[in-house]
Amino acid sequence: MGNKYKENPTDIEHLYDYIEYLYVTEKYLKAEKMLKVYFDQRDSIDTASWMALVLDYGSDPLSCANEVLIEEKDAFIKEYGAGYINGIIWNSLITRVDQKYSGSRVSIFERKLIKEVVDAGYDPEDDAFILFCSEYFLLSNALRTTGMPSADMAVYTQYALKALDVNDHIFDRDHLTDLSIHILSFHQKEEGLTKLSEVLERNFAIDPYYHYLDLQSVALYQLDKEDEAIQKIVEARELALSQGDVQFKPSINTFKKLGIVK
Repeated sequence: MGNKYKENPTDIEHLYDYIEYLYVTEKYLKAEKMLKVYFDQRDSIDTASWMALVLDYGSDPLSCANEVLIEEKDAFIKEYGAGYINGIIWNSLITRVDQKYSGSRVSIFERKLIKEVVDAGYDPEDDAFILFCSEYFLLSNALRTTGMPSADMAVYTQYALKALDVNDHIFDRDHLTDLSIHILSFHQKEEGLTKLSEVLERNFAIDPYYHYLDLQSVALYQLDKEDEAIQKIVEARELALSQGDVQFKPSINTFKKLGIVK
């Protein structure tokens, strides 16, 4: 393939295949060199093929394709949608920070991530990015350790609360479940608990998941609304039984055993 490239460096289709071959055979430095050659000939490449190759390697923060993707993100977003392209870029920035920084302090990691995000031309207070970070930190339990400093725990709480404030957002079940458990366990302030209860109520209306009622009961109990909490427990148990979960037990008991709820 190398000889064929040397014979005709202007054969863009072969160069595309040659780059893929170099990556498969783990000749990464040579592949990067050929990627740059490919990108330098952009004017002679159809847009679909050019974008396809950028996306093939754009998730790698060490690749020039990643630089191209970030620089040209508006064009890619127009073609493929913000959710898809921003997800690739933000995940690549997480990888970049992870490669540069080997420490375990979440607060430092998050600060370095925000710098990368700003440098890439994003607003770190954008709703979509807030939800992305909330899911990354809370759902994946990224960097979470037992007995972590309060400044690090505050990062998880910050993104949980900010995610709750995103207007009318309907959460993925796992995301909202983990977010709720974090707020109920580590925040327990009236404003946050009230907002959590409202969000659980709204999501339940769209997705009648009995664990939402169960988690809402804990929030209401912590807000000293015991009668409402009990009603939610009854509704959760009835819904769980109707959906075949005969093992369901109210999580308020677990929170009490852990000393989170008195």
